[in-house]
Amino acid sequence: MDKIKVTRLLDKIRNKRGFDLDDFALANELMGELRTWLNTTFPADPKFVHELSYRDAISYFIDSRPKSDHVTKGAMLRSDHRDGTSLVQVFLDKRDEVVCGDNGLPFGRRLTVGRLDDELAETFGKRDLVIVE
Repeated sequence: MDKIKVTRLLDKIRNKRGFDLDDFALANELMGELRTWLNTTFPADPKFVHELSYRDAISYFIDSRPKSDHVTKGAMLRSDHRDGTSLVQVFLDKRDEVVCGDNGLPFGRRLTVGRLDDELAETFGKRDLVIVE
């Protein structure tokens, strides 16, 4: 992941004053950069969960929250996977940047999920990214 490129994309999105078709291109470019980074950062063989509930997904952010003072929210990113859904959960700071440990790795997890329960699927809707505050 090119951190400068991601920062530039986030700044463009933050500074938008309206909505146009370029927003889709910016969002898709950003999502592509994030997916590439997450796929190279988290284990290639993630834990498989048959069904993930909304409650379990949110509980992860509470129970596994790092002790870092920088953490202000969480993010869930989903993408299609041959066995269901690939789901990454990470912790973010106030600038919406992924919080990493001293080893440079992000605090979070990657799962392969056979099915999202109805509440979690409804939370995502047609989006692939959900911010949890």
